[in-house]
Amino acid sequence: LHRLGLIVVDEEHDAAFIQQDGLRYSARDVAIKRAQLEGCSVLLGSATPSLESWHNADKQRYQRHVLSQRAGNSQLPQQRLIDISGLELSAGLSAELIRHIEQTLISGQQVLVFLNRRGFANALLCHDCGWSSDCPDCDARMTLHKMPPGLQCHHCGRRTALPNHCPACQSSRLVGTGIGTQQTEAFLTERFATYPVVRVDSDTVTSKAAIPELIDQLASADPILMIGTQMLSKGHHFPHVTLVAVVDADALLFSPDFRGEERLLQLLTQVAGRAGRDRTLGEVIIQTRHPEHPLIRGLDAPYHTLLPDLLRQRAQAHLPPYGALAVIRCDSRSKQEGLDFLRALKEGSPAIEAHYIGPLPAAMARRKNRYRSQLIITAKTRPALAHTVAALVSQAELASRSRQLSWSVDIDPYETL
Repeated sequence: LHRLGLIVVDEEHDAAFIQQDGLRYSARDVAIKRAQLEGCSVLLGSATPSLESWHNADKQRYQRHVLSQRAGNSQLPQQRLIDISGLELSAGLSAELIRHIEQTLISGQQVLVFLNRRGFANALLCHDCGWSSDCPDCDARMTLHKMPPGLQCHHCGRRTALPNHCPACQSSRLVGTGIGTQQTEAFLTERFATYPVVRVDSDTVTSKAAIPELIDQLASADPILMIGTQMLSKGHHFPHVTLVAVVDADALLFSPDFRGEERLLQLLTQVAGRAGRDRTLGEVIIQTRHPEHPLIRGLDAPYHTLLPDLLRQRAQAHLPPYGALAVIRCDSRSKQEGLDFLRALKEGSPAIEAHYIGPLPAAMARRKNRYRSQLIITAKTRPALAHTVAALVSQAELASRSRQLSWSVDIDPYETL
């Protein structure tokens, strides 16, 4: 592009812009740097801007332009919380939510049921001895799938046949625990047999043509029930959807990752935005066991009004955008080998203007039968972070290590797990 004049980054907050394998980078940040080098404008668009971009606008590094009306002048949907603590649930759905789904379908409208967990159940358990379907290669359980039947690890991709008896005690009393889109789909198909039920997740959407075909199907305005994961939240226009039902709003509420609440707020705001996009007023019903949590309680407020509290929390912890962050990750056949390698880097490059956390195992310490460990570096300024990381990299390049060990550097990591 010899005369580049404008770069547009739509949905700038989206994790799809983050490259987490090989050369790690943020395509959004690369676009901003490219625009600076080219001397042209860059436009970041999002209904749920990242905290970093919002902070940059607060500091007047960016100009903020607000679209104060929805497309077509449609009204924002009404929101309602259902406290499901202690309630009897059917495939994750409360009786009150099922009634609202039924009323919406009878009125000739469409429904989107959001559950960000694919499969039929989180795991398979033995009711007698407590055996669980652990993945042999990861510190995770294999998810129960009914179509096609089997167990699958969503981290390494391993698949196995569905056992008829417990591998530990030979009991036939095997039960699924937790819920997934397949289980909810099965219940909704039986409960609302006269209406079409469509599941949208990475198990059913296997080609680029699948989403356009779904949009064409929904354009008919006939009542239909969709059940799906965050794939449905990505800016699609479903004009006849008037009810969005969030089955489990608590999934990211207590995430150990410091971006967990930001992601939850973005995800729920985006999926809620699928409701009432035409002339009929939409409604969003959110099931939660923590209705008094400040973030859940504030979901009916405009997105930007919740950002100051999240930014204050980041400032108190000196986390981005108020501090600089990097991670050196290690991947090895031996758990101790990776930790020892990172510990040697830390001891050989004492932090002066930075702070080390670790080395420590990753939240999922073993994945694809390799052990993952990490050393987190925090600093108040980017120059201080860059100086410290450069010293660590220089030392790592000279350090002796086995061929079974690999390491990588991630600046501004999207995930610290």
